[in-house]
Amino acid sequence: MTAIRRQSDGFELTLVDGSSVSSEIVIFAAPAYALAKITDNFDAEMARILREILYAPMNVICCGYEREKISRNLDAFGYLIAKKEGRATLGTLWDSSIFPNRAPQGKVLLRSMMGGATNPGAIDLSDSDVLSKVRTDLQEIMGISAAPDFVRIFRHPQAIPQYTVGHSRRVEGLRGRAALTPGLFLTGNAFFGVGLNDCVNASNQVADAVLAHLQK
Repeated sequence: MTAIRRQSDGFELTLVDGSSVSSEIVIFAAPAYALAKITDNFDAEMARILREILYAPMNVICCGYEREKISRNLDAFGYLIAKKEGRATLGTLWDSSIFPNRAPQGKVLLRSMMGGATNPGAIDLSDSDVLSKVRTDLQEIMGISAAPDFVRIFRHPQAIPQYTVGHSRRVEGLRGRAALTPGLFLTGNAFFGVGLNDCVNASNQVADAVLAHLQK
């Protein structure tokens, strides 16, 4: 969706291919920066508030190994690293232990994160530097000296919304703007919590609000 326009019986939504659809209800769940572009000509004040929600960059580094190359027990979630440890990575999730079908039989997939609000410059590192730093942390923390058999690096310039000072005021302002347009709802990790549990809870709440609106 690239734009939204109010109609007497709902909304007209302009899609990326230039076509349009009509809807009685609109639920905004995209990142704040994307919603700001969509709402520029719909509600300038809403767009302004949305642009105040900043995002931190993140590199996500996926490394695959033969299971036999990792000596330690992997029956766990993984680990996160405190800032004071001075590591290059923020932590590593043991993806193939957490989720089914993330790696073939006999293989392991590890997903490391690098960057965030405290290390935004990591997004500009070369692939070789990123991988070198990740391998150093994996060796010193998990004892993995073998080179990964599979590597994919994903760079997200705007990855994690930052709840900086004034975030609650911004959220209340957005709620107020949405309330001026019945049928328009906000949810997603830009507003009410960045974790999966937070997003599920927010989606349940917005679903209840949509049902209440329709029942009117």
